[in-house]
Amino acid sequence: MSRYVQKNPIAQCVKFLYIVLSLVHLILLCFSYQDGMWYSAEACLYTAVIHTVITIGYGLRNLENRFRIVSFNAMYFLFLLSGLIATLLDGKTIISYLGVSEQAAQHTCYCLAISIIVVNLTYIALESFSRKNIKPYFSENSKTRPMQRGTRQIILVLFIVVLVAKFAGAVIQYRFLNENSYVDSYVIGYNKPFYITMPESVFYFCLCLWMATNPSKKQFYPLIVVVIVVEIIVLLSGDRAEPMATLFLLAYYVYNRSKAGNPVFRFTKMRVVVILALLPALILALQMVQYTRVHETVAEDTNLFLEFFEDQGVSVNVISKGYVYEEDIRQIGGSSYTIGGFRSYLTQNLISRTLFGIEAIPKNSVAAATSGNSFGSTLAYLWFRITYLEGHGCGSSYVAEMYHDGGIYFLCVGSALIAVLLLYLSRKGIPNGIYSYAFVLLMFKNLVLLPRVNSMAWFTATFSVQNLIVLVALLVANQLFSLHSNRRERATA
Repeated sequence: MSRYVQKNPIAQCVKFLYIVLSLVHLILLCFSYQDGMWYSAEACLYTAVIHTVITIGYGLRNLENRFRIVSFNAMYFLFLLSGLIATLLDGKTIISYLGVSEQAAQHTCYCLAISIIVVNLTYIALESFSRKNIKPYFSENSKTRPMQRGTRQIILVLFIVVLVAKFAGAVIQYRFLNENSYVDSYVIGYNKPFYITMPESVFYFCLCLWMATNPSKKQFYPLIVVVIVVEIIVLLSGDRAEPMATLFLLAYYVYNRSKAGNPVFRFTKMRVVVILALLPALILALQMVQYTRVHETVAEDTNLFLEFFEDQGVSVNVISKGYVYEEDIRQIGGSSYTIGGFRSYLTQNLISRTLFGIEAIPKNSVAAATSGNSFGSTLAYLWFRITYLEGHGCGSSYVAEMYHDGGIYFLCVGSALIAVLLLYLSRKGIPNGIYSYAFVLLMFKNLVLLPRVNSMAWFTATFSVQNLIVLVALLVANQLFSLHSNRRERATA
């Protein structure tokens, strides 16, 4: 039966009070920023952390319906806040961590606080004042439609093929970094063959497709173990965002299958306690492996736990450096980076370039930096100069892009739209159909990555041309199997 959360009057009053106080707090922050009467960077940082922790606690009360907002806040904390907090706990200053002026540090923390307050405030307010309850992820009407058996087998085979390619690519990447430095990976590149890079580009979509078929336990466990091993290798190779997003994706999928009565792993209290207890040990082990990989020894006064979070939170530098180079970025690439990813999606895919004769823009080139499509490319061009042209990059963040394009109020609007997307996916539940369910899973993964990627990645990475080609191929295969089955039934009749 469908389960709806019973409304507690006291809880509703506390929620309403939180909404009012958050709104007042947000208004004070925005006006003080515009008037130049700024609070300290530390005060704004603590504000962002407090709102993040409160929202995560709020979401844990009804994790079944609020998993997405909890995941977004966790990733926001990990990639944008944790490095600054670890720096303060280590006795250092925010200015020394960011390597910028006091004003740039204040601006960075202001943006961090304002964005997360708007995301959480909008989500909680819309959820509270909506007339209908949030649709549970799994209900009697949310079972996926039957698929042709042959199509299920094709999805399984396709996923195994891309999983093997992903594993091979991760091994190549790890071996390269064992022999060279991380910077060399930008300059030299991994030199992966085409038959590995092409399947890798659709790996996460194929993973979501396979999970959307609700595989049996016998099929689920072996393949998921391989996926986890691959993501650990990728994490040890220096890429943090994708493995963490995949972890949240798997946790979300496993949790909701358990709620649906078809569990592949039961979240008992003891198991949850054991998992949480093992996290610090895992963090220390990963940090130790990082030192081993670069053949360095750990100094006696090194706090590996704090250092881990300092390394994870480097994405905040995109916001601070974006403020430092704000005018230069505007002169070189303009002020439309928020939709730049979508513009690049429309013009730089293989089909558009072939049909309309559009010239491809090479990565880490002057053309990429001046195209106005990639905030990360423009910033890296100004920040790193020569090493950018050799392959060095810095990534992006929706916070930096939205502020650059329209200021603090545009950042508020963009953050509110992210909350609307998160709430929409929560209400969407589990769609009727394997393909739509796969896209919902993939969009969730890309949404929680927004603190570390460009603003339109939730759309462009979900509906990439490669993913759409795979979708069309599967639809054709499904149709062919349907025709074949109908013919066999008629022949039998």
